[in-house]
Amino acid sequence: MVQFPEKFKFTQWFVQKINKPKFTNSEWEDIRIDFHDPIKPSATQFLYEIVKFLKINGNDGKLLEIKIQSIDQTGAIVEEWLIIVDKILTINFGDLDYNDETPQKPFLILKPLNCHLNI
Repeated sequence: MVQFPEKFKFTQWFVQKINKPKFTNSEWEDIRIDFHDPIKPSATQFLYEIVKFLKINGNDGKLLEIKIQSIDQTGAIVEEWLIIVDKILTINFGDLDYNDETPQKPFLILKPLNCHLNI
């Protein structure tokens, strides 16, 4: 499960794929989050709210924290990462293809300032 700050009205099942934190050469690597956009509710609207937030506050992602939670079959959290975001590198709202009826696939790429593991 992925959690964003409540102000963005994020629906957890928007996330199709996310890479967990990676630490390479003394730095946290970028994290990519791929979304599934079922139109209603709109993952595109959620991502646009992040754009509006960044336009008001600058690309100071330090104001954003997200959590990545791994859960077991009973729903208990077995691992939780707190990601303190340094900046948002890319927000891609997806492409439209009128020959394909699959939902849009927007994605977000962020640069972590720091990551904390809570077990």
